[in-house]
Amino acid sequence: MPLRKLLLLLLMGVIPSYSLLAQEGPGYWMMFFGNHKLNNQWAIHSELQLREKHFPSSHEQVLSRIGLLHTPKPDLQIGGGYGFISNYSGKESLLEPAANEHRIWQQLVKVQKVSKVKFEHRFRLEQRFLDELYSNRLRYRLLFSVPIGTAPFQAHTFSFHTYNEVFLHDQSKVFDRNRLYAAIGYHLKQKNQIQLGILRQDVGKQHHYYLQMGFTLIH
Repeated sequence: MPLRKLLLLLLMGVIPSYSLLAQEGPGYWMMFFGNHKLNNQWAIHSELQLREKHFPSSHEQVLSRIGLLHTPKPDLQIGGGYGFISNYSGKESLLEPAANEHRIWQQLVKVQKVSKVKFEHRFRLEQRFLDELYSNRLRYRLLFSVPIGTAPFQAHTFSFHTYNEVFLHDQSKVFDRNRLYAAIGYHLKQKNQIQLGILRQDVGKQHHYYLQMGFTLIH
């Protein structure tokens, strides 16, 4: 499919939704995920995210992660690594965050397939060091991926993705937050894709919407 037709389709779907959400002051996330294979079972994970609380610019977070992933079976993956997160309260310079967080993470991912639908269960543990505070957090994400068309998850095809993720921590209020996401993906190659979607994040009684664009590179 020509690139200009792809961009037109994405804009036709996103602009009406984003205009509606703009009445509530949405933000946006730009995301890169990379899995760089060492061999058939081991890979290095890299990740970078820029999160803005309101459009066009109100800095919220810059997040980076690196880790090692082990895939003993095609449907099972185990991994862990380190993350560094810069937190902002709005208009600060990206070079001068309000607070920094160091994070150690471990995860297990289990994949299931039913017909053309792929289910992904991700369990993630986090040990968080924010200034002088330490906390633990457990995350569970259930992701559904469905190909659009007859060729499942092949190059130059579209797919639909949605997930819900629950965050629990070890403080007096166990529930931390919930994220609900839906997106359309375009596969540049079988495993490399661009996703464009909308995420709703609930923290306590507050909720906020984000337009998300993500690029996944697996090689």
